[in-house]
Amino acid sequence: MEELNASELKKLGKAAIEIGDIYSAIDFYATYCAKKPIDLQAMWQLAELYRLSRDYVNAQDWYLKAYEADNKKYSEGLFHYALMLKRNGHYAEAIEHFNKFKKEYNGDDSSLKKRLKTEIIGCEMAKDMMNDESTTLKVLIHHLDTSINKAHVEFAPLLLDENTLVYASFKEDSLKYYNKLEDTIPVRKFYVAKKNGENEWTGGELFEGPFNKEEIHVGNGTLSLDGNRFYFTRCKSKKGKGIICEIYVSNKKNGKWGEPTPLPKSINNGNTATQPTVGPVRKQKKKKQEVLYFVSDRAEGKGGLDIWYSIYNVADSTYSEVKNGGTKINTRSDEMTPFCDAESNTMYFSSDGLAGLGGLDVFETSGAESKWRPATNVGYPINGGADELYYIISHIKKEEGFFVSNREGGVALKNPTCCDDIYSFVWKDTRYTPVKGKLYDVNFIEEVLDMDDDAANKQDLIFNSDRAKIAGQEVQIYEIAGDGEERYLVNSAVTNENSEFTLVLEKNKRYELVIERSGYFIKHQQFVTKNITKDTLQQHIGLLVLTEAPMAVKNIYYTYNEWYLTDQAKLVIDTTLYKIMIDNPHIVIEIDSHTDDHGAHDFNMKLSQKRAESVVNHLVKKGIKKSRLSAKGLGETKPIASNQNEDGSDNPTGRAKNRRTEFRVISMDDGTEIIYKH
Repeated sequence: MEELNASELKKLGKAAIEIGDIYSAIDFYATYCAKKPIDLQAMWQLAELYRLSRDYVNAQDWYLKAYEADNKKYSEGLFHYALMLKRNGHYAEAIEHFNKFKKEYNGDDSSLKKRLKTEIIGCEMAKDMMNDESTTLKVLIHHLDTSINKAHVEFAPLLLDENTLVYASFKEDSLKYYNKLEDTIPVRKFYVAKKNGENEWTGGELFEGPFNKEEIHVGNGTLSLDGNRFYFTRCKSKKGKGIICEIYVSNKKNGKWGEPTPLPKSINNGNTATQPTVGPVRKQKKKKQEVLYFVSDRAEGKGGLDIWYSIYNVADSTYSEVKNGGTKINTRSDEMTPFCDAESNTMYFSSDGLAGLGGLDVFETSGAESKWRPATNVGYPINGGADELYYIISHIKKEEGFFVSNREGGVALKNPTCCDDIYSFVWKDTRYTPVKGKLYDVNFIEEVLDMDDDAANKQDLIFNSDRAKIAGQEVQIYEIAGDGEERYLVNSAVTNENSEFTLVLEKNKRYELVIERSGYFIKHQQFVTKNITKDTLQQHIGLLVLTEAPMAVKNIYYTYNEWYLTDQAKLVIDTTLYKIMIDNPHIVIEIDSHTDDHGAHDFNMKLSQKRAESVVNHLVKKGIKKSRLSAKGLGETKPIASNQNEDGSDNPTGRAKNRRTEFRVISMDDGTEIIYKH
């Protein structure tokens, strides 16, 4: 190459870029820049080529050279220099140069300013994570051996079962160039690896089935929730568009995979559609459904690559309109490689638009469709200065999984961080806990409402004698985030014939269980998965029957012969009636107040009316709409016990029962019909 003159070198470098041969372009431009160090445009081009090849060390050097040579024309060289410092793990120095760029930059690119802020936050976060042992993840990471990881890229690990791993690879140990002007190119295919020991895998065999195809790249395999559909991508070059991927599906019949077919044009719409994963819908309807998530660069997105979804109806094999996953997961940059853990409704994905330790970091969120809690960084050392993506966890052993990274230590073809390899990981401490629950039909309000959430969590709840069971009922689990104002659906289950359900949830989090059933009050019950001493967290839940009959609330006391609520009475209302009104936002109730037969009839009627109004007024002050409440004083007219004994003497016990506050549901403020359980 030294015998070529500068003009020839530059021409060959441009030609290599044109056909997509980045490594040859680097060789030509590096030699050219050594001969023509004053060509600043070529210097910048070489820095860009090193960045595209993920050679962070050389990119760092050449961005700095371009910036120092002309800090006006190549002012953004300082920003990219700081980025490469970050990629190389020099976080303090990166912050210093990001801040320097912030002072020098006088442009009006709002997206660049926003990204600058995000990058600085990421560097600060990285410093905290790496310097604080308490925040370092307790995880063992293992690089899979060279029967799987070759010199090129390995990606998209998928566990078919405990001992079978499918992945995609370009199985070559020599450098092969992609020429976008040629129709025949080397392609990536599916391979399979088998487990042969503790955390040891041996691969290299082609994955059997109708998936691999000559002259077409394949990869990104995932299974449907029932395991009967295998989604994957086929990618090929299209004139004027480069490589375009489409999602295919193969259906399993009689234990064999059928011929793959492309998904509808609503999904494969001409833009890239890739990296599918499947999760449960937010609210399961009578139709059996699941959500197909995928990555696409379609124009209506939030940025570059976004996560999108379509709901699949199992019965008729149809896909709903494609929708964007929303701004809680998608940014102006790229989001990719989503993976859904169906048991916990957790999605893991990679992004370079959220605050991270390197380029693409792994993030986690919970929810479904377009309703997600804000994504959080998985942490160090899963994430580092390099790219981390394709994070998956085993559906059999939740503490085990895989991810893909170009971190140093992999099988490198050209530079230490050029190429993606597959890594396995095992958490040293369990991160999940099984939750078992049981539902009961409950007729008495005190059995449900007299118990606070902590008591319910301690299994102190007492049920009525019949302990009627409720089978086939959906139970939804929400994660409670922040100060308790935000809730995100993370999981659901259906009770079996014994009214039991089982879920797997993350430890050290706060959850709320929600149950809606016709003929019952909506049930909300909170619990935490902290400091659990048993293998399984037990939850027993009573569902309060919705009847036409009034329901008494115990222990609502007033000042003697007055209507003022005592502090104790207010506390009772807050934990009973107020909670019911909040949990059931459309019910309209009547508060009935009763006295015993002491005193004149008119006095008792007026007193009970004012007492009922006191309860209403307290609820209104708490934020309940006045239109959902009415007050009725009934005096001594509806006793539930005798005020006198049979011998005519006074009956204090009976009088105490008669002095009561009741409520009953009389309508719904959204116009729906009340369905009472008889």
